[in-house]
Amino acid sequence: MSRKFFSATVLATLLGLSSLAGGFAYAQGRTASPTPQVTLSASQALLAAEQHLPNSKAVEVELDREDGRIVYEVKLLSGQSRHKVLVDAASGKVLSVGEKTADARDADKVKDLLVTPAQAATTAEQLYPGGKAVEVELEHKRDQRYYEVKVLTSQQQKHEVKVDAMTGKVLSAEKKR
Repeated sequence: MSRKFFSATVLATLLGLSSLAGGFAYAQGRTASPTPQVTLSASQALLAAEQHLPNSKAVEVELDREDGRIVYEVKLLSGQSRHKVLVDAASGKVLSVGEKTADARDADKVKDLLVTPAQAATTAEQLYPGGKAVEVELEHKRDQRYYEVKVLTSQQQKHEVKVDAMTGKVLSAEKKR
């Protein structure tokens, strides 16, 4: 994304600074959020985007900054279209929807998937109590499709979890530096 503001490192730093200012705890809406601007989980952002575009299938979500707001950028596919939906990370409101023509490779990405990105995010969050998924990306390598989920914990630790897109099983989980 050309206007990408956060990398996982910058986001972790921001969360660390906000914790010094007032403390925080991550949990899917059950406790305080890392900053006043992030109250939504990745799963909730995915749901908001899919409800806004019925008959579409989400393939990715990422916490980002757009025009001074912290948002989730959700990428979806429907028919011959590829959509980018921005969801406000505080309110859950859909801020904008962009559309492009999808190509055949896009349709192949989601063909016959049994696990949704929201399910993969929930699976990854369950491995790290108090953690919050901030990015979910569908990957396809060596005839295997899986979601790569980035989770941030309340201790400011970054974890990457790979979840099989067909079975929902965790393929790997590792702490990132």
